[in-house]
Amino acid sequence: LALTALCATTLLAQPDPAPSDQWRTVTTPANQQLAYRLIPADSPSATQYILLLPPGAQNREMVDVAVSLYIPDDAAARGWTVLAPTALAGSAMLNDASEIWTLVNTVLGPDASVHIVGISNGGRVAFPVALAAPDRVRSITVLPGHAHDAATAQQLPRLKNIPTHIIVGEQDDAAWVTAAKRTHEILASAGAPATLNLRAGDGHRINISAGELLAHVESTNRARQSAADRASADTAIRATLDALHDAASRADAQRYWSLFARDAVFLGTDPAERWTLDQFKQYANPIFGSGRGWTYQPVRRAVTVAPDAQTAWFDEDLANAKLGLCRGTGVLVREQGIWRIAQYNLTVPVPNDLMPRVIDIVREKQAPGDFDRADPTQSPTGRPR
Repeated sequence: LALTALCATTLLAQPDPAPSDQWRTVTTPANQQLAYRLIPADSPSATQYILLLPPGAQNREMVDVAVSLYIPDDAAARGWTVLAPTALAGSAMLNDASEIWTLVNTVLGPDASVHIVGISNGGRVAFPVALAAPDRVRSITVLPGHAHDAATAQQLPRLKNIPTHIIVGEQDDAAWVTAAKRTHEILASAGAPATLNLRAGDGHRINISAGELLAHVESTNRARQSAADRASADTAIRATLDALHDAASRADAQRYWSLFARDAVFLGTDPAERWTLDQFKQYANPIFGSGRGWTYQPVRRAVTVAPDAQTAWFDEDLANAKLGLCRGTGVLVREQGIWRIAQYNLTVPVPNDLMPRVIDIVREKQAPGDFDRADPTQSPTGRPR
């Protein structure tokens, strides 16, 4: 019955204490011994987890083969804990892949999230395992692997948020290559960050070094963390821009200026309005001091966060009672963990069919060289309203 006897975490006997990197067992309620190999990280408080699913018969011998081929000697020193289960005697892990999570819960903890690495038959098991708890899977790497049946293939779009890497030898059996390509196609069509690596010269065994594989998993981990950082940054940036407009509308000078970087620049609607933060304060503080401000209501906003999540840029459409639809663009920087506005550019977009008339009006008001002589310290005509 494969792992069906592992019905609940509480029914599993706790694993016996053992030294690092050795075989351990748990006893199922059906009095079967489930063997697994655990390689704990040197620093358990900062560990990350690999769930290694072995090839072939998925017994102890195959687990040892998988570890020797694909887990480098310094994995524990680099903060990785590796859990490599076997199938129960007389069964295939594929039959009850979801029950692997019972073992994960018992050994690693109910909140542990894992990077799944599956080899051959383990690469086939990887997808049902991931589908059983997709919110706890950080990445999937199969060497090779694929969705083993139509039911699994149909559910693959549920993994669209998980980085998935399918590695298959170009000289492998045609059925494996075709199935790997089809699995990748389904994932990619669902919008998943999935890659297919068809390795020239390799057959069924993927000739990738243990160090190369772990480096690949670590890069996936960094990319996932970076994506999480960018998502968090996006939320914070939108809150900063909302606070900017709210503070201006309420004439809250202290809160308004706190949202700008020290060397910020504000560009207003008039050509002369390129103000440093001090110049902008000279203009705006008297208005704020009189209890007046200006109200721009955001109606659309787009934010792009740089890969390092330390800088970002945005554009937004704003509704203003006097000017109508305006546009704000700019840049934010992260200073000591806080997002601040480094540049804000306020404009009034002009429809293309009106542009010739606007240009004529502007030219009538401009004398030759006026733009060059514009003094940003002077009171402008197009100041914020």
